[in-house]
Amino acid sequence: MNRIFPRLSVLFPAVLVLQPSAYSQSAWHAQSPPFEITGVCFTGPLTGIAVGGDGLANGRASRPSAGLILRTTDGGITWNEQATGVPEILYGVSFTGPDVGTAVGGGFDSAVIFRTTDGGVSWKNQACGMKGGLTGVSFANDQVGTAVGSVYDKNWNPSMLILRTTDGGTAWVPKRDSLYGSLRGPLLR
Repeated sequence: MNRIFPRLSVLFPAVLVLQPSAYSQSAWHAQSPPFEITGVCFTGPLTGIAVGGDGLANGRASRPSAGLILRTTDGGITWNEQATGVPEILYGVSFTGPDVGTAVGGGFDSAVIFRTTDGGVSWKNQACGMKGGLTGVSFANDQVGTAVGSVYDKNWNPSMLILRTTDGGTAWVPKRDSLYGSLRGPLLR
């Protein structure tokens, strides 16, 4: 019996490495979205949300800009734009399950947070009242989440911005830090 386990311990990892994955993508297809994609989140093998915006130039937002959300239900073969009325570019998106998700973004003037409870079909603005931009968001569950980004002083020096919610985004509580720079996702839960 002692001889079998050492052989299995060598054979089993080799089988895992050498066997082709049943879940691997069989082919990649180039797509040309109508804007720059800055965040993607899939809630299952077929349904996903992509966020971004137009007006991006060299990684900085330029006016006029508009945040956009695309949704797929066929694994990314086709994408449909979701009506949001988002005035700012979106940079991050996170889902806690197939229905509840949050998208964040903003520019130098205002941070924006949008929430969906129907899998990304419709989005509702969650006012956070912060200047600056949010670049990442992560939720531990439907209620507890963190969004990060940066705010700028009058000389355009960035300071880290951390917003936290424990009620699904009804209220976002800022934690300002004296550290300079910007925060981006992903976040730890």
